[in-house]
Amino acid sequence: DVANNTATAALLSDQTKCGGWGHAGIVSVAPTAMVGLYLIRQNRLTEANQAGRLLVRMLKQTQPAAITQGELFVCWDSERQALMTDEHVAKHHPWWEQRKVIRCVVASRERQHNFQPGLVAAFLTELYAATDDKDYLETSLWLMEFDRSCKVVDGWPSHCKAAWGAANVIRFSPQSEHHTPRWQAVVQQMMSVTSHALVGNAQESGSFGDYHFPLHDVASTHVKPGLLHYDQEPGIVVGEHMVIGTALNLTAEFVYELTFVARALACLERNSTESCDEPALKQQRTAAGPVRAQ
Repeated sequence: DVANNTATAALLSDQTKCGGWGHAGIVSVAPTAMVGLYLIRQNRLTEANQAGRLLVRMLKQTQPAAITQGELFVCWDSERQALMTDEHVAKHHPWWEQRKVIRCVVASRERQHNFQPGLVAAFLTELYAATDDKDYLETSLWLMEFDRSCKVVDGWPSHCKAAWGAANVIRFSPQSEHHTPRWQAVVQQMMSVTSHALVGNAQESGSFGDYHFPLHDVASTHVKPGLLHYDQEPGIVVGEHMVIGTALNLTAEFVYELTFVARALACLERNSTESCDEPALKQQRTAAGPVRAQ
């Protein structure tokens, strides 16, 4: 409920000093981006900027070689102000050693949480639209490039939010970005992800089916290639290595994400000479003024 001040206060009470959200001192990009999107809608740009600056620092600035190295770490030790790398967890958090699938997107693995770069890009691009801070747009484009480098099972539902991130890049990029190779790559990326991960999972009932969510590296690396459902694979323990998400949950997510794709498609159809949503954004910035993090 974006009008619920009590909920907003509760969320802000959980924001860590470094600006993110997570659990037990471990900040994750997913809840940080989701809460950040909520805060934009609440016009809490100071707190949204804190989350945005953390994500820029944590992802692009701390991991500039992520694309060439093929790994993007998405969890942050807020106490030690450090990425949850293999070396870090071996020393400080051994429970996480066999759960790299939760703390990192590995480009060469086909079964993992591919939604994370796209989700962060969706937030940072919208934050760019609200603040005019180009670091957010540049990081979003960089994240979408990382996503394009990843191996993904055809039809893998967890790739869905790459379409959302791409859609926001299309909607909010300035006119100067249009027709550049990287912007055109994002357009094709949105089309591809929407086709294979979203529309490709549609069923006659209107549902998008259930999905298998890996929790342990066994579910990521010890399963036959190409499987979308693997709960019956030898050695897989449901509840320990993976969980099964409901069709209700997946359908709600996909319908929401498809609305952003639809808006981006409308922008492409109009072939505007400005950024698709730039006139409204200019009016918003004139009223509120750009807010930049220090």
